[in-house]
Amino acid sequence: MAVQFTDMDALRQDATFIARVRAAIVQGSVSVGNEDPRAVPFHSQRAAYVAQIMNASDNSFATLFANACATDSGVINAATANGTTAITSANAAARAALVTDAQITAAVANVFNSFFAH
Repeated sequence: MAVQFTDMDALRQDATFIARVRAAIVQGSVSVGNEDPRAVPFHSQRAAYVAQIMNASDNSFATLFANACATDSGVINAATANGTTAITSANAAARAALVTDAQITAAVANVFNSFFAH
């Protein structure tokens, strides 16, 4: 069995997964604020996006990033045991717990620039 879109969809809806992604985007946003603007491509756009994220009073950014992070190969492969276990609404929390914080952090970094025009 291979990873299915339904696995990604179930993972992105898990409340604990979304909360973990929220923590990762805040942590990543702080890192973007501290990066060397001369060394990082698109730094000015990244910094402007960080300001939006850090000033958001709702969970819209967590949801957007959770949607994208659920498609990251490292994340979804961890959650599905490389496509051998389907994710359902009944097991989503248990499957999401298999994804490490490091995998979520990497996924946030991988998708970050996808959220703004460059």
